[in-house]
Amino acid sequence: MKKLFTEKETVKAAYLAAVKMDNSEELPHIMIALDIDGDRKEITNEAGPIAEKYHKNKTVDFLQIDHKNGGISDYFLKNTKPFILENKTVGNIGSSQITGLVEKV
Repeated sequence: MKKLFTEKETVKAAYLAAVKMDNSEELPHIMIALDIDGDRKEITNEAGPIAEKYHKNKTVDFLQIDHKNGGISDYFLKNTKPFILENKTVGNIGSSQITGLVEKV
C-alpha cells in the first residue's frame, strides 16, 4: 500500500491504527485514515484488494480524514503519526508500527 499511496498525488497523508469500537472479546481491526484531495473511492478501490491479500479474513477499514467535523479524524490527526506524508514514506506500515489504539470514539 505504501507504493500505491506514494504514487497518488491526491494522498497528502496516510495514518494507521488498531480500532476496537465495542466491549466484545474480538481483537481490534486495522483502520487506515487517508488525508486526500477528492473522493477516497478511487484509492480504496485499489487499496482494498491489496489489504485483502495481506490480511486475509481480517477487517481493514479505510476512512477519509474530515478536517471540519472532528470525531475519529481528530484522533488520527492528534494522536497518531502518518506512515505516508506528502507522497513520501515516513513510517513503517508493519503491524508493529501501529501508532494508535482507538476504543469507542
